[in-house]
Amino acid sequence: YEPVSMHLESPSVTVPDPLIPKSANDLAPVLAAGIAGPAIQQRQIETITLNGGSIGSLAGQSAATNATKLKAALYLSTDGSKSLSASGLWRQQEASLKLDIGASDPKQAQARTLLLDLAASPGTLWLKGEAFRDGKAQFDGRIVSTITRLDQLSEWLALVPPVTIATSLAMDGKAHLTPLTLAISEAQVKLGAVQMTGGISFDVSGPRPLVAGTLSAGDMDVTTFLTPMWPKQASAAGWKLDPVDPELTPRQDLDIRLSAERVNLGIVRISNVALAIMAKDRALDITLASAKLFQGSAKGKLTIHPAEQGFTVSTHGSFETIDLGQSTLALMDMKKIDGSASGKFSFDASGPSLDQWMKTLSGSTELLVANGSLTGINIASVLKRIETRPLSVIRDMRGGTTDFETMRLSAQLNNGVAELSDADMKFAPNHMALTGSIDVGERNLNLAGEASAPAPANGAEPAVLAYTITGTFDDPVLTPDINRILKRSGGSPATAN
Repeated sequence: YEPVSMHLESPSVTVPDPLIPKSANDLAPVLAAGIAGPAIQQRQIETITLNGGSIGSLAGQSAATNATKLKAALYLSTDGSKSLSASGLWRQQEASLKLDIGASDPKQAQARTLLLDLAASPGTLWLKGEAFRDGKAQFDGRIVSTITRLDQLSEWLALVPPVTIATSLAMDGKAHLTPLTLAISEAQVKLGAVQMTGGISFDVSGPRPLVAGTLSAGDMDVTTFLTPMWPKQASAAGWKLDPVDPELTPRQDLDIRLSAERVNLGIVRISNVALAIMAKDRALDITLASAKLFQGSAKGKLTIHPAEQGFTVSTHGSFETIDLGQSTLALMDMKKIDGSASGKFSFDASGPSLDQWMKTLSGSTELLVANGSLTGINIASVLKRIETRPLSVIRDMRGGTTDFETMRLSAQLNNGVAELSDADMKFAPNHMALTGSIDVGERNLNLAGEASAPAPANGAEPAVLAYTITGTFDDPVLTPDINRILKRSGGSPATAN
C-alpha cells in the first residue's frame, strides 16, 4: 500500500443531472456506499485537498445557487475512517463543515462513530453518535441545532414546500436520523421565546412533510404569534382591513400535542393548557382540550381552510364560571359588567380579511351571567325615582351600579348581525328584557330594553324604564323613552324640540 495525495486548484465541477439525488431515497445509497465505504485494500488516494473550487449542475440553475469559493480537505485512512473539513459559499451564504466518520466496528454490527459540525448564517447543526449500523444509512446519537429564522433557512435550502414562519428554533436531544425521518426524544426545544421539552419528529416520506410531537412547557408567551389574528385595529375604530396572510395555514402537515402550565397572551394569563394542533393539506385544526382562565375554564376548536377568497373559518366551544369583568377588561379594554359567566358558541366565517370574517360571521351563542353587576347606572334606583319623581329621571339617570342575580342572553348570527332571541336580567324584585340586534360586522347597536318594577300594593301602574341603545361599539348611546316617563308623571308628550 502506497498512499497517494491529490490537490485541486480552483476546479470547476459540473455534476450531470442524472447523478444529482432527486429525493432522500436517492441519497441513501450514496451515503451508504460513499461515506460508509470499505477500508482501503490497495493503492488508493489518501488525501484530497481543494482550493478555490466551485460545484454546479446542468439543471439551468443560476450561479447564485452553486457552491463557490470552496476549500476542502478529505482524509481517507486505511481502516476505513474518514475526515472531511470544508468551507465556502452555498447560495451566497458562508458555510463550514467538519465531518469525522470512524472505522466500522464488527462488535457493533459494523456501526461507525460519527461527528458532524455544520455552521452557516441561517443556523448550525451538530451531531455525535453512531451511524451505518448493519450497513443502513441511519444515525443514532445526540443532536444540537440552532436556526436563526426558519423562513431564511427554508429559502437557503430551497425547501419545497417552503417554511414561512419568521422565528428562531433551537433543539437539543437524542436523535434517530434516516434519509426520510428525524426523531428527537428527551428534547429541549425553543421556538422563538417559547421553551418546551418532550419529543418531536420530522418525516418527509409522504406527499407533504409531517411534523409531529408531544411537548410541554412551563411558561409560554404567544402574544407575538396571535396578535396578527386579533380582529380589532390597534389605533383606530373598526376591524382590520388588511388581507389575512396567505400563509396563515402551514404547507407542512402537523400533528402536535402541547401542554403548558402557564400561557401569556398580552395581559391574559391562562393556565393548565392542553392543546392539539393538526394540519393536513393546508387545513388547520386547533383543539383546546382544556384551559383555566379568568377564574374559570374553557375548551373549544378552531378550523381554518384556505378558500378561493382568503379562508373559511369555523369555531365552537364552551366556557364555565369565567370572571366577566376580568375578561372584558383584558380582551376589550372595558369594564362595565362583572359576574360569573358560562356559555357556549358556534360560529362560521369566510373572506380575505378579518373585517370580512366579522361581516360574514354566522352561528349562535348562549350566555348566562350569575351574581353580577352593571356599572354606570343603578336601574333599581331609577325605577324608584320613576315611581316618586319621574321627571328627575329625564334630567339624569347615569351613575351607580346595578347588582343582579342572573343575566341571560341567546343570539342567532347571520352575516355579521346578531339577533337577540332571549335576553333578560333579574335583579329582585325587578326585571329587565332586551330585544333587537347587534351588527358585529359594522360594529353598530340597535337594541331596545325595558326594565320594570313589581306592581305597587296600591294597584298603581308599575314603574317602567323603556330605553334604546344605539350608536357604535366605541360610542354607544343609551336613550330613555321620555314619552312614557312623561305620561306616568301626567305631563305632555315630548316633541322634536
